[in-house]
Amino acid sequence: MTISPSVGYFIIDKLALGIRPSYILQKSEDRGSTGIASGLTSHFNSFEIGAFSRWYFLNKDNSYNIVSDITCNYGLQSNFGSNSGKSYGYKFLTGPVIYFNSSIGIELLVGYNRNKIINKDNISNLNKGFLATIGFQIHLEKNK
Repeated sequence: MTISPSVGYFIIDKLALGIRPSYILQKSEDRGSTGIASGLTSHFNSFEIGAFSRWYFLNKDNSYNIVSDITCNYGLQSNFGSNSGKSYGYKFLTGPVIYFNSSIGIELLVGYNRNKIINKDNISNLNKGFLATIGFQIHLEKNK
């Protein structure tokens, strides 16, 4: 499970900058072909904070748009206390946004993710690969 809200501001037309905190919770269980092989389960949680930039390619009056998103993040990792550490990473995403009205839309993005985790014993683990996301956009409009 990953929860990753974004809060940003359009500094110019079509370009938004902001922050993106993320919380990740994973639980895994070792299994063999005939059931639980070792009975081991592991829990992993992570809190990350990142800065992002988003560029919208089409006119803002369209009912759809194409967005490009770049995020750099820093995080704290924990295997519920036994294997804590830090993480550093970045993501490149792009895809369509379909708007229901002038403030709310749904986005379907694909891209690349790279994240390096360094535990308390200075052992590192590199996770990288393709990523697909789905999310909602809610734009607050300034009163004129």
